[in-house]
Amino acid sequence: MRRTLLVLLAVAVSATADELPTDPPTFDNETAEALIMRGLKLTKGHGGELGVGGAMGLLAGAALKKVQGLVMGTCVVGGVAVAGACYMGYVSADTVVAKAEEESRRAAKMLKPAFGRLKDRLDADRDGEITLTDSKLHVSRIAPFAKKHTGFTAGVVAGFLTGYKIG
Repeated sequence: MRRTLLVLLAVAVSATADELPTDPPTFDNETAEALIMRGLKLTKGHGGELGVGGAMGLLAGAALKKVQGLVMGTCVVGGVAVAGACYMGYVSADTVVAKAEEESRRAAKMLKPAFGRLKDRLDADRDGEITLTDSKLHVSRIAPFAKKHTGFTAGVVAGFLTGYKIG
């Protein structure tokens, strides 16, 4: 049973790793404005930018809450299952620690390229470190869009908080 679960976990992780985008999309005002206009066309003007942003934020917040609950539930159930297996004598604590260290090394090796790309994208001033200056540069790129579409921005924030609360 334990091997079956580990094999299923490995298959799920490897399938996810193959689907990671090599170059995630960048934020540009034209694409975002086109997305808002498409949402306004779908709603035929009812609700406006606030409604479109609220719906997007609501879905994002609820999805994040569901994924967070799934991950936490899986960790708790897995931890209880491992503790029970150790208590019953099916596995030893040393074996669990060795397997966990081995799997964490494999996961780190697999995720290192993705985190390297993420670090490159977050390093806005290209100085090799992620600092407060990088966050200020990212905010300065998004601020004109947020100022132009205040209703959309407020809708996303309010929708996200509501979606996370009720998700």
